[in-house]
Amino acid sequence: MLKTAATQLLYKCIYAVVAGEMWVGRESVPDLIQALQELNSVSDSVPALSNLTQRERDVVDAIIQGASNKTIAQMLSMSEQTVKNHVSRILEKCGVTNRVELAMLAAGGRTAK
Repeated sequence: MLKTAATQLLYKCIYAVVAGEMWVGRESVPDLIQALQELNSVSDSVPALSNLTQRERDVVDAIIQGASNKTIAQMLSMSEQTVKNHVSRILEKCGVTNRVELAMLAAGGRTAK
């Protein structure tokens, strides 16, 4: 959080973190995405990702790129609800709780397509 952040946003951030969520400010997202893309070049496989279908891997790739559910739906020609269903299954299969953890896991080593 920047010192110049609105008070309302600061409270939202604090409540999210207290609830066990991660908070990444908008100003940090480009740096996070760049770091994840650099990590994405690692070729070691991650066992949790080997259980994913090709379609689920496509969704993971889009998540690593920072795409929203709506954007993923458009990219992969599916409904936004189908993307949400895929994301839920992917999180469960990989044993992570949110998209940031998934992106970090996936960027640590990718399975071959």
